[in-house]
Amino acid sequence: MCMDKVLKGDLSKAFVIAKLLKEGYRVLEPVSENSRYDLVVELDNKFFRIQVKTIYFKNDLQVYEMICYSTTKRNKKHIKSKYTEKEVDFIIGYNQDTDEAYTFPIKDIAGRYQIVFREIRQSNQYTPLNAKEYLGFKKLK
Repeated sequence: MCMDKVLKGDLSKAFVIAKLLKEGYRVLEPVSENSRYDLVVELDNKFFRIQVKTIYFKNDLQVYEMICYSTTKRNKKHIKSKYTEKEVDFIIGYNQDTDEAYTFPIKDIAGRYQIVFREIRQSNQYTPLNAKEYLGFKKLK
């Protein structure tokens, strides 16, 4: 079954919400779609703004990819906007193929348009980011 990007995004958000609730977080959703974040989570009286993204497997490169921006259309042009620390605290990427969530503090990935990683890091692969460090919700503190 081929799903469009909106449905895949909706499913990623639903899976992340379910996983967060199971871990004991309270989850709030903005009333308006005009927010730069998808969710607010609360644990121990601390609130965090969360943007949820879908992680895709790119067969041609044998890597996983998560975009770290939003796209809006203005004057027939697509405008990419990176997320900043003023807008979100974390981006949670959800991989529907593996049913895994990765929690990235925005300060760790600020300025990136995407995150690309392999399950097993190759010796010639340049990336200062070890995705396994971000697996689950342990960074969400």
